[in-house]
Amino acid sequence: MKTIFWNVDTSYDFMRNDEVYKGSLAINNARVIEPNLEALTNYAEKRNIRVVNTADMHDEDTKEISKNPNFIQTFPEHCMRGTLGAAFIPPTSPR
Repeated sequence: MKTIFWNVDTSYDFMRNDEVYKGSLAINNARVIEPNLEALTNYAEKRNIRVVNTADMHDEDTKEISKNPNFIQTFPEHCMRGTLGAAFIPPTSPR
């Protein structure tokens, strides 16, 4: 296999910031690219292209999590294990 689809950090905390879910580190207007992400995911699946999903995942002991983040080495709580924020958005969720 020569081709892979590498899906990086498409979790709720990075991708959603709307009336339904307020991502703690959401990228402005990230939701606009969701149809493209879904199309890429579907394309890969239909053509049997390996999909590699990577995600940010933290717990309360993670050193980069801080109540006073500097946004260089430390950040507010995000993608906390077991929360919706850590889950992949539906268009890229592993099938």
